[in-house]
Amino acid sequence: MTRQLMATGLLAAALGASACTQPDGPIPTPDADTMGEIGDVGRDIRAVAGKDLQAPKDLVDDLVRFSPNDEGEPPAGELGRRLADVLPGRTLNDQEAEALARKIWEGTTGRELSGNQVETLQNDIRSMLMATGVPQSDADSVAAQLAEVQKVITQRQKRWYEFF
Repeated sequence: MTRQLMATGLLAAALGASACTQPDGPIPTPDADTMGEIGDVGRDIRAVAGKDLQAPKDLVDDLVRFSPNDEGEPPAGELGRRLADVLPGRTLNDQEAEALARKIWEGTTGRELSGNQVETLQNDIRSMLMATGVPQSDADSVAAQLAEVQKVITQRQKRWYEFF
């Protein structure tokens, strides 16, 4: 009987702990002006891929402007530099470049994203880059930098159960 009670208690504890997952935060929704800025970053991405000499600076400058706070500017700039390092010579059409720009925007402006949401954005960006021929190690470097941006800009408070 004692074993049965202990097993029931362990099962209840396991189920309770598994229910304590981090809730997702709101994904930012761009307004018309922001859609224009995302389009600018998409054009920067295509220009970097096309080896335009001014494009890396433009990309970095535009990503820094996405940052919602001063602390986010250095990691956002590094994200732009990493993108500028891996994209030259890659082929992206307008839609692919804008989709990549949109994911980057979500990751550099979302201030309440859960760990799962950040991981999903990282995986999306990694997949998009690898689809253009970027090696996985380079795509991983870009994706990892998105997490660094998130560490600095997030306003999300950890819940008590996330400390265990």
